[in-house]
Amino acid sequence: LLFFFTITAAFFGYDVIVTSETIYNTEDYEALHDAFDYALSTSGVVWVAAKIFYFGVGGNVPLFMEYVEKRGVFKAVMKQTIQADVMRAIVELRRV
Repeated sequence: LLFFFTITAAFFGYDVIVTSETIYNTEDYEALHDAFDYALSTSGVVWVAAKIFYFGVGGNVPLFMEYVEKRGVFKAVMKQTIQADVMRAIVELRRV
């Protein structure tokens, strides 16, 4: 399956990537960003669903959006916030 993903992404890229609860650790930001960059088509979109703040692990939506903007590959926009016990957000990434 990984081989298929690698070949498919390399030739075509995906139009939509959806991920959830993947930004809680800042040490993973680089790998996650690079995976998006590798796998996303030129006109594709990434939607990241996440808690605004994760307690005890360091990552959060503002830090992730700042990281993405600094890399200069994607534009990060908070598309929606969801009121809950722990506030959540949907962040959209598109290539610049």
